[in-house]
Amino acid sequence: MKRITLVSTALLLVAAQSTNAQFLNKLKKKAQSALEKVVDGKDANADSTVRGQGNTGTSFPGDKGKFDASKYGVPVFEMQADERVVYGEHTLSIVSNQTVVKVVTRVKNEYFLYENDKRSGPFAKPPVEKLDNWHRGMDNDYDADDKKTDPKSYISRGILTVDGKGYGEVMSMGAFYHSKAKKKFYAVTFKLNQYKPAYYFVTEKGSRQLPFVSNELYISDNDEIGGIMITATQFEAKTDEARMKFVLNDDIYIVLSNGKNIGPLKSVAGEKAYLDNAGNFVQISTSRKAIFINGKQVAPIPEDSYGQGKFFAGNNGEGGAWFERGNLFFSDGTTIKNYALQPATSVEGGKQVLNWLSIQNKKVYLCKKDL
Repeated sequence: MKRITLVSTALLLVAAQSTNAQFLNKLKKKAQSALEKVVDGKDANADSTVRGQGNTGTSFPGDKGKFDASKYGVPVFEMQADERVVYGEHTLSIVSNQTVVKVVTRVKNEYFLYENDKRSGPFAKPPVEKLDNWHRGMDNDYDADDKKTDPKSYISRGILTVDGKGYGEVMSMGAFYHSKAKKKFYAVTFKLNQYKPAYYFVTEKGSRQLPFVSNELYISDNDEIGGIMITATQFEAKTDEARMKFVLNDDIYIVLSNGKNIGPLKSVAGEKAYLDNAGNFVQISTSRKAIFINGKQVAPIPEDSYGQGKFFAGNNGEGGAWFERGNLFFSDGTTIKNYALQPATSVEGGKQVLNWLSIQNKKVYLCKKDL
């Protein structure tokens, strides 16, 4: 999940006229500590711990005793009798909608790398550089492709220029995101229009005028869609005077880069908020112990949760799964305790599917369940 909140000096001077920013929650980037134990392959997940975080003992409907990995998937590979998985050194990635599993193992003082069922090595040191985003942490919350660029460097002689193409005159630029690899960008720009302030949401596909300034820019993990949060009073205002109104605990709109809008949504004081790859606006409220999609409560946060997990929403925006500390809690009541690693979503038959790794009885399983 990506949220960009860079604002240039000129744009801040204009935005300072409004108290809009008082209503916008600030996200904190959190990267979970990598698992660091080396454990036996037999029921390995049950022994796993994140630094400072052990098994919470959470009980949910659907948790009916010992986990059976074969119920949810098939083994990707089976380890040798004296082979162990090096915890924290494994990734599950989705490439062209296909799962790619990479796991580092150890036999005495030698290390091996599995790429799906292909084993290479031995290596003198763990070949972590061969893993996909291996340093992102257990819950995938680390964005290895995070773009932090200076927006001023994209304006030359007053013209916004990205990837060699000009996008018109601007006076200043606020929140900005540029994926050079995918040649996609999202920018909040400002200029005067007939001596009145005008704000625009600009992407490589074009621009749309915004009813008011905002520095809250959300980008989906796949970089395919962006959104801007604007309070409802300002979004719905018909006059400049109305746009300057102060409304306590105002509703919000999410203005999307595809021309659509989400809202109005009730303010839920979500400590985390982001756009998923389907364009749904997800809010995680640890104070209310609930997860909201497009303003609708779809699932509770587990009672013993620290609120440091990640939610995976289904296609229809009606439910999903919460992942935290090796546990998965699906909104249909299914619970996977202690046996979930590296969850990632894919699409099968038009349905959103959650994939994860489980280690049991010397076997590394690729498991999945419809969201």
